[in-house]
Amino acid sequence: MDDVDTANASHQQKDTHQDVDNGGNAPVVEQTVDIVLAEYNTLRTELLQRLATRYQIMGLAFSAFSAILAVQAFGAGSAAGLYLVLLYPLLAFFLLNVYISNSRHMRTIQMYIKLRIEACLIAELKPPFSGNFGWQTYYDKNNSGPNKAQFSSIGGRFVFPATAVVTIVAAFPGVWLDAGSKTPFVYALFWVAIVSLVVSFAQTIWDLRSEYTSRKKDMPA
Repeated sequence: MDDVDTANASHQQKDTHQDVDNGGNAPVVEQTVDIVLAEYNTLRTELLQRLATRYQIMGLAFSAFSAILAVQAFGAGSAAGLYLVLLYPLLAFFLLNVYISNSRHMRTIQMYIKLRIEACLIAELKPPFSGNFGWQTYYDKNNSGPNKAQFSSIGGRFVFPATAVVTIVAAFPGVWLDAGSKTPFVYALFWVAIVSLVVSFAQTIWDLRSEYTSRKKDMPA
């Protein structure tokens, strides 16, 4: 009888210990889910903010471009207007670098969400939820080709060198064709603008190739 009582007490202790363990694990799982959701929401918020910043950078480039051309037009080729036109390619060069840096951070966030958060959750889900979860995974899967993945971002990057080309063409007659002596600074500024334009085009093409390579590498076979 004593042996039976001892065995029952032992089983009760084990059951109580298991209940404590299960009760202790449940809050940990809930906290993990809360942490993942908080991180996901934070990253998505930052992604949207960076997307808005991208359009702000483009808007600044267009505003400066329009203002400088207006000054050149109403200034009828004055020296001050010519300087402003030739300075725009430098501004476009710096804005392009800010744009590219922002885009790279966006892509890093997108890949983190896709590979570190969505992929882990998809692996734990059961059909049909496993095939219908993960916006970033779905978006990249349906925009993996060069015509889809790159075309959407080509316009944004090429805004900067394209507008720089227009300003250089507009400044060319005032530097090389109009009568009158020009200071060496004008010629130097013109060639600096040319160099900035060439580097901007090279950066744009290189960044597009890097993005496409990254997308292609991260796509499942």
